Formats: sequence, structure tokens, C-alpha cells
Amino acid sequence: MLVDSFGRTIDYVRISVTDHCNLRCVYCMPADIKWLPHEEILRNEEIVRLVDVFVSLGIKKVRFTGGEPLLRKGFFDIVKQVRSNHKELEICITTNGVLLEQYIDKIQEFNVQKVNVSLDSLNPDTFAKITGVNAIHKVINGILKITSLEGVECKINAVIMESTLDELEELVRFATNIHAIRFIERMPLSNDPVPFVSADTLLQKLESLGTVQRKTTSDTHVAAMYRFLPRWDKRAVINVGIIPAVSHRFCSKCNRLRVTSDGMLRACLHDATEYNLKKILRGQLNNDIREVITNAVSHKKEGHSLMQCDDTAFNCSGMAMHSMSKIGG
Repeated sequence: MLVDSFGRTIDYVRISVTDHCNLRCVYCMPADIKWLPHEEILRNEEIVRLVDVFVSLGIKKVRFTGGEPLLRKGFFDIVKQVRSNHKELEICITTNGVLLEQYIDKIQEFNVQKVNVSLDSLNPDTFAKITGVNAIHKVINGILKITSLEGVECKINAVIMESTLDELEELVRFATNIHAIRFIERMPLSNDPVPFVSADTLLQKLESLGTVQRKTTSDTHVAAMYRFLPRWDKRAVINVGIIPAVSHRFCSKCNRLRVTSDGMLRACLHDATEYNLKKILRGQLNNDIREVITNAVSHKKEGHSLMQCDDTAFNCSGMAMHSMSKIGG
């Protein structure tokens, strides 16, 4: 079992399988992104071996991210082998949903338990402005097909933006038959002035649309969970999560590690300290990989370095946007 110096049990790892993405979301990926050379990306067998090591250290949940993981050639070969090696492991995927329809059968076949889909707007024009691509219908169709599968939990992740607050009712309506919709505070990732919208503001907006009931027993390690009873449907109960990464830190409950697509281990998304697992996997370093991971956990910081912002903030400090797209937020 991995336990850090602050008593937090670390049982969850997020592994980025590619830095490539087929969208250019304004809060994540810059237009002038330079992709990593192919040889720098972790190979299939290296990712599988890493999962084996993490599981041996007590990791119970792995989430495959990107970039966009479904872009990676042979991605489900990785999932297939990981599932074969670890029948009880919780396997999750975070995707932008553009290619999701094509892989519904694979997700079911390899018992992927959770699929999180990014969706910030249901308005085709707004979606295109945010993502740079006109693909809203593909994303919606993918979500609907995933939701129809038994045993697969689908969540929508939506970044809170000033430009989409007026669409809140439409998004929550869409989530009526989905496991949950989670709203994430936009993290400051560049020096460009961007209005910050806090979780508190979002909560006030929700309260104007219906009854909001706190569900502390359903909280995750990152999300405060609520039962939302919309005024437009007295019978509906919608699970809403709010992830206040900037205004209300949840670091005290953090249970995760991250591995970038080029094999660098991070104990925190916002900590630039990295441990090179790829060189160990390829025999370029003689370190014991289990000891390196254990050491990273022991040096995990108490909290992240982002400034705590409020709705008047424009230039909160943060990592470079290039880093976010590479790390796999």
C-alpha cells in the first residue's frame, strides 16, 4: 500500500497514453502544440508493465487519458492485456467522445467500468468555438450509446466558463439519465486574461434552477456531490458534482498519481517534479521502479501551487498550457 507523508492512501493512477488530440480546447491545448516524437511515447508493453507494478503496490484504479486516448493505435490492446492481468482492477477512460461510438463494443468486451466524457456545451456553435471542431453530434451519440450499456458508469465533465453559464439548464437536462454531470473550475493555464468562474457562482446558478441537496456520503476524492431536483421536472433527480480545484482545494483527499505519455511520473498535476519511469523500463537507468514510485509518494506535497482565485480574478498563476496537454489532466 502506498501512503504519503500526510497519511493519504494513494490507490489511483492516471496514465496518459498519447499527447495527441483531435480537438483544440481553449482551456487545454494551444494551437501551436508540438507533438512528442513517436519514440518518446511509452510502448504498449511498457504501459502494461507499469500497471502491473502499480497494482503490486496497492493501486486499485487506473484511468487512461491523453490527449485523446482513443486516437492511439492499439489502445484497446493495452486495455485487453491489463484486464487479462488484473480481473479486479477498476479500469476507466477519459475521452472527448468524438471517437467513442466506434469503440462501444471494446469498452463492453474488456469490462471498462467508467467512461468520463468532456462536454462543455450542447450548442453546436459554442462547442465549435471551444474545441475548434464541429463534432458535437458525434460526442452526444457516443454518450447516449455508453449510457445504454449495463455495468458502465458514464459521467460528463464540463469546464465552468463565463460563456457557457447561460447554458447550464440545457446541460443539466441532458444529464438526467446519465450517472452524473460534473462541473470543473477552469484552471489558470496561461498568462492570457480569462475570466474565472468559481464553483460558488455555479452553485448559485444551480439553485436558481431547482433544489440543490448536498450529498457528502457520495463525495469523491475530487468532487463535492449534490442531488439536483430541477424545477422543470418534479420526478427527476440528477447527480451533480462540482470540482473546485482552484477556489476550494481538495488536496487533503488526493489519492492519485499521474504518468505522462512519455513516461514521467508526477505526484501532483501542478508539481513540476517528475520521475523518469521510461528510462527504467528501457534499461537506461538501473533504479528499482517500485522504489522510485514509493519515493515519489513519500515526497508528494501537501497541496498544489495554484493560487486560490475568486470571480474577480483574471491572471491566476498556473502551469503552461503546453504542459497540461502533455501531462493529461
